[in-house]
Amino acid sequence: GLIMEIFNIDMHNHTQGSDGKQLPLRLLLRASKANKNIISMTDHNSVKGYRMLERQIKAIMDKAEDSRYKGTPKMLKLYENVLNVFSQVKLLKGTEIITTYEGNVIEVLGYDIDIDVMEKEIADLRKNVVPSGTVLKKSLLQIVDKYNIKFDKDVYAEGRTGTVTGRFFDEIKKYDENQEFTKNFATLKEFIVKELYNPKSKFFVDLSECHPSMEDVIKSIHKAGGKAVLAHPGRYNFDVKGSMDTMIDKGLDGIEVWYPDHTSEFQSFLMDKVKERGLIASGGSDDHCNTKDGERYTMGKINVPKIPQTEWIKDLAKTGKNFIDESKILREGKGKLAQELETGKLSRERNRFLEVLRVRKSEMINSETQSKTKDKENPREQGER
Repeated sequence: GLIMEIFNIDMHNHTQGSDGKQLPLRLLLRASKANKNIISMTDHNSVKGYRMLERQIKAIMDKAEDSRYKGTPKMLKLYENVLNVFSQVKLLKGTEIITTYEGNVIEVLGYDIDIDVMEKEIADLRKNVVPSGTVLKKSLLQIVDKYNIKFDKDVYAEGRTGTVTGRFFDEIKKYDENQEFTKNFATLKEFIVKELYNPKSKFFVDLSECHPSMEDVIKSIHKAGGKAVLAHPGRYNFDVKGSMDTMIDKGLDGIEVWYPDHTSEFQSFLMDKVKERGLIASGGSDDHCNTKDGERYTMGKINVPKIPQTEWIKDLAKTGKNFIDESKILREGKGKLAQELETGKLSRERNRFLEVLRVRKSEMINSETQSKTKDKENPREQGER
């Protein structure tokens, strides 16, 4: 077919704002290394990453004020790296909200949101739902009893750490006796996607009461001025193709077409649907900076073509809807670091120049002293006699 121009973007990434391993600044660094110039930070039920990034830059600025670090080569290198990344990468605002469709856990991405409004909306959405930990623990222990699975319930004792699902996964994977139950999944991610969220699996847990409705989620994203995009439809365990129109009718603005798990056949189906319904298309790697998830969910692994349906991303980046330019703290930080770098470089030049002078001067003095000493006996010895 046609050779399409690749668009250097990755619109689906996670940080320590939710369950990602990386701090936001690290995400930006990795984006510039992977040559992705437009990215979005889409943490689960959260926009914390954006505030975190501001705090990280603030900490660097505070250090720039501290005389112990001021102008040191290490700090100047850091300013240079940060400024470099800020000039290369545009950060578009996003979030990924967990919801359900007919009992199936699914996710909706929100793009170009107002962070403050979204934060409030997310808090409101969480108000009327049951904490998922409670439902998961109860249901998973019932499953253990029902199928007589070898399992030490002490993993849920007071003071034990780890998520409910993580502890469950580690415990059932421990025993060879559970082989017939565990043979279909190797990673926690696989367990969640293929079993926990799958109505056909023995391990299925209905989490509808733990998540806001799809209608409410889409409404919230729209209230925050954003676009609602269905995340990774290829990961769900129900008749997605048959349900697609009903889901779109709930108010979706777009679909995540390019994703590590999507086959090219499924991608074509999604692309046709996007064109047919006049929606926008998006794509991303779902990077959590966690190798345990599998190599393919890595920043930069996904190729999104430049087509009319992805034009909205370029438009957002162009209209200054880029968090680095929009955030007052980050704008000030950029100015401050640029100034520090400039002063630091100048004072380093000056110091180098002075050092060269000092060395020359001491060389001159030394050579003069040597020639005088040859003429005279050492005066100090004379005085001591």
